[in-house]
Amino acid sequence: MSCLPCARNFHEECVENTDREWPCCCRTEEEKDTPIFSEIVAGPPSEAKKKLGRPPKPGDEISVSAGRKRAAELYGNQMGNNWPCEWRLMVNCGGGAKPIAGCVGGIREHIHHGPVKDTWRNERTNISLICTQCHNRWHAANDTIYDKEANEKIGRAHV
Repeated sequence: MSCLPCARNFHEECVENTDREWPCCCRTEEEKDTPIFSEIVAGPPSEAKKKLGRPPKPGDEISVSAGRKRAAELYGNQMGNNWPCEWRLMVNCGGGAKPIAGCVGGIREHIHHGPVKDTWRNERTNISLICTQCHNRWHAANDTIYDKEANEKIGRAHV
């Protein structure tokens, strides 16, 4: 008799498989070194995690939303966890026509694109991981007077 996950061929979720030395409860001693069903179907773990599909488009050919998603892929692991805002206790933050003074105790919650606001520009010199307060204050001060050409020159100097 095997556990419910093994009965459904989800051997990697086996109830008895806590120490990871024994593959699952439904396998005999002779079967110990043979692959389980999920490995036969999906292949070894290294092959199963390969990305499918075409290669990503160049940055300037993607939508605003896709650029934000790429930034989240690249820098999302550096967010939250009570990590301090990158602009905390700093002055002249964010560039633009009206840089702001950073917060006193903010936590990283936003991925800010700047000095160049194009979301496909995801190199680290154009990304700031900042708190909500800093993000809202910067955009309130700079959105209406944003000069794309001036910031493009600044962005090219950092690449």
